[in-house]
Amino acid sequence: MSMKRAITTSAWQRDEHGPYKAELHGWTLEVSWTPETPDARGFFKWHATRDERRHDAAAEFEEMNDAMLAAEVFAEHEPPKPADEPGTSSEEPQA
Repeated sequence: MSMKRAITTSAWQRDEHGPYKAELHGWTLEVSWTPETPDARGFFKWHATRDERRHDAAAEFEEMNDAMLAAEVFAEHEPPKPADEPGTSSEEPQA
């Protein structure tokens, strides 16, 4: 019996301009809808941003929950940013 993972529903909020956003694992995730055109079906896509990095999903999703889940899996498995190396911290040394 296989079980499908569920999205973290409480993390996702609808932005006033339409897309859904979540903050997970240090990433800002966004899922948006691209409407249907005469030549193509509508679809959901996601992207993730953290610091100066941005990752755009290559896949298009028919279901919003599938796009949200893919974004969450990406954020969960993408390694955290490296910690400050010795000598590069902006904190004052302790005396």
